[in-house]
Amino acid sequence: MSTNITFTVLAVCLLFAHVAVGKPAVQHDDHFKDFDLCKLKTIYTTLAPNEKDHTLAPTVQLMKLIVFDLQDLALTYARNAKDISDQLIKESLFSSNQSPEVQKFKHEIQEFQKKYNSCADMNELFDIVDIYSNTTSEYYEMEANGTLSADGKLIQNVLKKYSPKDMDEEFEEKFLNTFAVNFSRKIEELKGKLEAEEGGMGEKILQWWAKVKTLNTVEEKMNAFKEYMKLYGFEDE
Repeated sequence: MSTNITFTVLAVCLLFAHVAVGKPAVQHDDHFKDFDLCKLKTIYTTLAPNEKDHTLAPTVQLMKLIVFDLQDLALTYARNAKDISDQLIKESLFSSNQSPEVQKFKHEIQEFQKKYNSCADMNELFDIVDIYSNTTSEYYEMEANGTLSADGKLIQNVLKKYSPKDMDEEFEEKFLNTFAVNFSRKIEELKGKLEAEEGGMGEKILQWWAKVKTLNTVEEKMNAFKEYMKLYGFEDE
C-alpha cells in the first residue's frame, strides 16, 4: 500500500484517539524519557501502560492502547529517520555531485532535518514522517522496478548503506506484528467487560471485531481501524 495512505490512516486514528481519551491526570515521567520529539513526551509517557489501567472503562483501555502504540510507531520511525539522515547528509556524493536529482534529494533530506528539529505537535510529526517517507521510499520502489536513473543508483547505494531495508516496510511489519497483535490480545482480554459495558459501545466494538479479526494484510487492518474510529461517531473527510 502507499505510504501516504498508511500515515494518513494512522494520523486520523491518533488525532481522534487523543480527543476520545483525553489527558490522563497521573503522569509517569519515568517511562520513555528519550522521546522528546515534537514536545510529546508528557502525553506519551502518561499513556504508558500502568497498574491502574484496569480501573478504566474497557473502551477507554482500548483507545489508550491505540494512542500509545501508534504514537510509539510514529515516534520511533521519525527518530530512526533522523539518525539515518544525519549519516546520509555527510556522504561526499551530496557535495561532489551537482546533478539536479542528487541535489533535490539532498535538499529534501535537509528539509526533513529542519522540520524535525522544530517539530512542535502531532500534526508536524506526521508531516516530517511524510517528508522522509516520500523522499526515500521511491528509490526502493524504482530499484525493485528496475527504473533507477544513473544518479538514482548512486543515491540508492548511499541510502542502503544506512538503511538496507525500506523503513516504510519495517513500519508496516511492526504495525502488523506488534500493534495489531497487542490490540487483538487486549480486546480478547476485555471481551467480557465490553459485553457488560453500558451504552452499547462495547457490543458495537465486539461486532466490529468479529468481522475484521481474520484480516491479514496491513492495508486491510489499517482500513479496519479507520472503521473502528467511526464507531465513536468520527467521520474522516
